[in-house]
This record gives sequence, C-alpha cells and structure tokens, in this order.
Amino acid sequence: MKDQDNYQNVNTVERALSVTTGLILWGVSFRKPFRNPIKYLSSIYLLYRGISGNCPVYTKLGKDSTKTPAINLRAEYVVAVPRQEVYDFWRKLENLPLFMKHLLSVEQTSQTESRWNAVLPGNHGTVSWEAEVVKDIPGKLIGWRSKEGAIVENAGKVEFYDDVNSSGTLIRVVFSYHPVMGGLGTGIARFLNPAFEKLLHEELHDFKVLIEGGDIEDTSMVSSDVKMPPSELEKKNEITGGFNS
Repeated sequence: MKDQDNYQNVNTVERALSVTTGLILWGVSFRKPFRNPIKYLSSIYLLYRGISGNCPVYTKLGKDSTKTPAINLRAEYVVAVPRQEVYDFWRKLENLPLFMKHLLSVEQTSQTESRWNAVLPGNHGTVSWEAEVVKDIPGKLIGWRSKEGAIVENAGKVEFYDDVNSSGTLIRVVFSYHPVMGGLGTGIARFLNPAFEKLLHEELHDFKVLIEGGDIEDTSMVSSDVKMPPSELEKKNEITGGFNS
C-alpha cells in the first residue's frame, strides 16, 4: 500500500500552478492571517500541494493527475503480399525506418529489446528510447512498448490476417502514447493528432508501396486500401497494459 503522505498524485503543471497561486495568496494574507483566514489557509494548502506533489483531496477522490490517458492512433489496410512475408518484414524492427519518416533508426539489441531514435515534430531535435517486444505470435501479431524511463511512454501493436478478398494480407495497426504534462499535454496531443494521423497515413502508404516492390519516392497518391479511423482518447490503455487478446 502506498504511503498516503508521500504519494505524489499531482502532475508537474498543476504543482507549478499551485505554488504560484499559493505564493500570491500568502503574500496578500500572511501579515494579517486572522483577517483573511481562508486565503491564508488556502495558501498553505496550495504550497504544500505544489511542493510535495501530494493532494489530500485527490487522495480522497482516488484521482491521480500524473497518470494521463492513452492517445491511440489506429489503421487497417491491405497489401498484396502473403501474411508470413509481411510479418517477417515487421518483425525485423530495423526495417521500420524504411517507411516511417519520423524514425531515424531502430537498433535491435536482443531478440526482444531495441533502441529507437526519432525526429521531433518540425525537425526540432531528436529523441531516443528503449523498447521491448511484449507479445510475439509468429505470422499473426507483434506487440511492443517503451521501457521504463522513456521520455514519452508509447507502444504499438500490429496484427496480420489473411485478406478474405484477395491472396494478400490485412494489417491492423495501433500506435499508443501517453502525453507528458498531464491534462495540458493531453490537450496539446489532441490538438496535434490530425498532423499525427496524416503522418501515419503517409507512412502506411509508403509501407504498402515498399512491400509490394514499388518506389516510395515516385509515389504521390495514397492507396484506397489504406483506412484511417479517427484517433481515440481512451482512459483505458489497450496497449501498454499488455496484449492479452
């Protein structure tokens, strides 16, 4: 059981706002605390909340603003290549940067562990993280997630099915990430999601062209086989909690 006195359940942005507001209230009330008892007590509470990262009210309500809901991006599409061949291509994680423009490299350090390097949006620097394959069903499913300590907690799952309308493969992809900065980060992520959806759409099209033996650079039209459902904001993370289905 967690120590309720030391358990941090307030995210960084809320803590900063609590300290700022607490200092303002303390500044206008500390000289005459009995004349403004509500402001004075509120300043103490907010300063405690901001400095310690613990909110007794949140504890009573069972709320934790340090845990953000997952943002999920989903897609499914068909490629004219047998399922095992498509699985083998994805299972070699070093292949992903061949069609994922935001990835600089993926280095597989063991059978289940890898190191990812990506470009930040707008080419404003790079970011790296360690990841691990958490579920692998040959020819059917690959699931991975970032390891503890990653700047942005993220995960992915790819499922492979024989397409009922052709001799090709139906691929279902889910990418999931937890925005930083709590609720503020979630709001920013939702605002940026159309750009992320567009990028994923383009990358999936590039994969289709690549795996079918085409030239990515000479292709400008997006195939009608690529389907991009709207992104979803889900409180229950279907990815990082494990792949049990």
